[in-house]
Amino acid sequence: MHELAIAESLLAIVTEEARRHELEKVHLIRLQIGVMAGIVPEALTFSFEMLSQDTVASGAVLEIETP
Repeated sequence: MHELAIAESLLAIVTEEARRHELEKVHLIRLQIGVMAGIVPEALTFSFEMLSQDTVASGAVLEIETP
């Protein structure tokens, strides 16, 4: 399940950007993921929700668009 590794990287990026912009909470994260990426959006969302608990992104909604 490579979605877990992607969720870890995404959380690191979101956390760093939140720190850089002095944000206390992130509510929404918008992503564009192409079909050829082979990512299962539900698996990515589940992984992100699990990893982001007790972080600035806890409870944030992943809005995934497939162009």
